[in-house]
Amino acid sequence: MSKTAPGSSSVEVESKYDVETDTPLPDWSGVPGVARVGEAEPRDLDARYVDTAGADLARNGVAVRPSSMLRSHPPKIGVQ
Repeated sequence: MSKTAPGSSSVEVESKYDVETDTPLPDWSGVPGVARVGEAEPRDLDARYVDTAGADLARNGVAVRPSSMLRSHPPKIGVQ
């Protein structure tokens, strides 16, 4: 992941897929930048989005999600 300078922005693309529970995972070991591949493990994710009281951001297709992993970085802003 690359770092961005203060005041700059980045684009985050999120894709969701519906697959059967027995669908095998792809082999990620051949993907550039992947250091290691281990067994799957459950993760609890917590995504909280912020908006104005009048939902102005959502109405304009903008999502702002403060990063809980790297609090020293600015919030992630995405246009939907």
